[in-house]
Amino acid sequence: MSYSLKISDGDIDIGSATGRFSTVRGYEKLSQDVGEVLLIKYDPSTDYGNELIDFDLVPSSSIATSNINRMVSDSIGRFQAIQQHQSNLSYDEKMSHIGQLIVVPNNHGDVYFYVSVVAADGESIEKMISAGKAIPLTKLNQTLPPSLAGSIKVE
Repeated sequence: MSYSLKISDGDIDIGSATGRFSTVRGYEKLSQDVGEVLLIKYDPSTDYGNELIDFDLVPSSSIATSNINRMVSDSIGRFQAIQQHQSNLSYDEKMSHIGQLIVVPNNHGDVYFYVSVVAADGESIEKMISAGKAIPLTKLNQTLPPSLAGSIKVE
């Protein structure tokens, strides 16, 4: 099993009671790692990150949904390939496959994408990304069009 420093709102989290760096393990680590790979600009020298972040402006609805699907899928695929070489990962922090990917451009030039990945032990981990930042899943059904909002369970 491995761990990472916990990131909250883009900053390293420091426990208020202890004053020490907080860490994440297991599903929380996998969730944070997936969010990181989706929010970091793609770097060909490390083969890590998301090509969608290469756009200088907030992604617009003019970007084809299929292109966004491809960029997100590719970034997660590269992340999964990196994980294959890490022998210290437990089944709850290692990704098995993409469970679901939904891309929703809106009329204001924003693009939201929801992705769930399945850990190697079968547990589903969910992320909702909007315009270059992660947003809480509790806001998901307020963001998606009614036709898609019911298809995703937010607990």
